[in-house]
Amino acid sequence: MSSFLTVLRSLRIRMTRIKQAEIILMLKQLSALVASGLPLVPSLVTMEEQTTNRKFKHTLALVRLEVEQGKSLSEAMDGFPRVFPLAVRNTIRVGETSGLLDTSLQQIAQFMEEQGTFRGELTTALIYPAIVFIATMGVLAFMVLVVIPQIIPFLQMMGGELPWNTKLLISVTNFVTKNIKNIGMALVACIMMFLVIHRTKQGRYRIDLIKMKLPLFGFLIRTSIIVQFSKTMFLLTGSGVTIVDALKTVRDVDKNTAVRRAIDLCIGRVLLGESLSEPMRKVSNIFPPLVRSMIKVGEETGTMDAAMGRIADIHYSILQSYIKKLNASLEPLLLVFLGGIVGFVAAAMIGGILSGYSIQ
Repeated sequence: MSSFLTVLRSLRIRMTRIKQAEIILMLKQLSALVASGLPLVPSLVTMEEQTTNRKFKHTLALVRLEVEQGKSLSEAMDGFPRVFPLAVRNTIRVGETSGLLDTSLQQIAQFMEEQGTFRGELTTALIYPAIVFIATMGVLAFMVLVVIPQIIPFLQMMGGELPWNTKLLISVTNFVTKNIKNIGMALVACIMMFLVIHRTKQGRYRIDLIKMKLPLFGFLIRTSIIVQFSKTMFLLTGSGVTIVDALKTVRDVDKNTAVRRAIDLCIGRVLLGESLSEPMRKVSNIFPPLVRSMIKVGEETGTMDAAMGRIADIHYSILQSYIKKLNASLEPLLLVFLGGIVGFVAAAMIGGILSGYSIQ
């Protein structure tokens, strides 16, 4: 019985999700404890006791045991990459080397907090159009598959010459209802094909490139990439991480294959002795002239971290302004689209009914 409870408790711990807010809070509190002069191991014990999340508590306990055995905090965290991202571990590693661990912990906590806010704004910008579009497609499918097929026999029974929009609506409805299985199979096949292509390196690379060229949302994606790139580079270079190591960290945390390849190109060229701004010219679809020019100034003046900070601030401001404009313009467009579809269906139905009465 005890072994069964142990297994059950282990499964419960594994299934528990560690929220980013819990990690941020832990880093802030650990920074405060270290800054107050408390040794690292007792500080980790305090964090372990205070955490209510069982999985996070278990993770912190394992990290503490590694530290007690002589490893540094960053080395202990290396065993839990899903909990502590590479940017976190590298920043802490630099703080341990420089003797400013509390500062590094505070910096990475602030960085993760800003990243969370940034992702929230992007999600908010994209979720409203998606909801309206799904609602529109749901209303249209309900009318075509349920409402209109029940009214078509009534319209045909009344006789009369149906207007063009009524004929078009009847033709579309008949086609959809007769071929609903084929349409469903075609949609499933398209989704499966997309997933298969997305799993290949070249296919995912092409899809990521296409996403950055989408109308309206392409600019949003490209600008968000620049913001995340520059913010991460600002944190790492400001903490003392070398350009190459910082680029490797940014590459490893970015999920966009096109961006990863562009950063790989930059890493190779920097290792050959070139400045970072030079290879960025060959990937101008990702790094525009403004970014390259500001990085070049930072390289020449020895203020790369400050240059990255300015790039992040400028493009974050541009992104916020664009999100507001996008939401303001999409809302009426989507409502007009939804209203246009419903209006067309209503006009077609009313026109068909009136045509039947006109011959009586």
